[in-house]
Amino acid sequence: MGVLFITHDFGVVAEIADRVAVMREGEIVESGIAGRVLDAPAHVYTRRLMAAVPSLQPPPRAARDAAPVALETRALSKTYAERRWLRRGREVRAAHDVSIALRRGETLGIVGESGSGKSTVARCILRLVDPSSGEVLLDGADLAALKPAALRPYRQSVQIVFQDPYRSLNPRRPVGMSIVEGPINYGVAEDEAWRRA
Repeated sequence: MGVLFITHDFGVVAEIADRVAVMREGEIVESGIAGRVLDAPAHVYTRRLMAAVPSLQPPPRAARDAAPVALETRALSKTYAERRWLRRGREVRAAHDVSIALRRGETLGIVGESGSGKSTVARCILRLVDPSSGEVLLDGADLAALKPAALRPYRQSVQIVFQDPYRSLNPRRPVGMSIVEGPINYGVAEDEAWRRA
């Protein structure tokens, strides 16, 4: 059996491919043994693609240990329980005892395989789902304990950008309308929202 693998991810190609073909504008501009193409690309386009691959070594950054904590979770847990009539259903522990602190000016990455609980933690932080236990602290307030109506002021400070562009942007609306929607929902005058956009 042979496998034809189509991707833009050079990391995956380097891991699994025996041979590589690089395409540009509908034409193969370079092909050959994976090691040769990836280690010593001959075509300028392949070299540019390789140069654009992010390094696993991040650039040096200033320590943020002294910066105040912007968002924190303490022992955050989420268990989904299946409800059944007259008997107990199974339980899925999607997140357990998650404690993180995000400082102002810092970027925190949560990494794990599919099903490891990353999205559940994000949804709990945003209160798109209610955590089973634990705290979500923003400016000293425990968002996990707030009633839905009391969350509104915090919705401006903590928001999500979905990975799926069809969840982030409605393909039937112009981009500008999507940009002004949030500010208008939080009381910015329509003219001012459009000026900012």
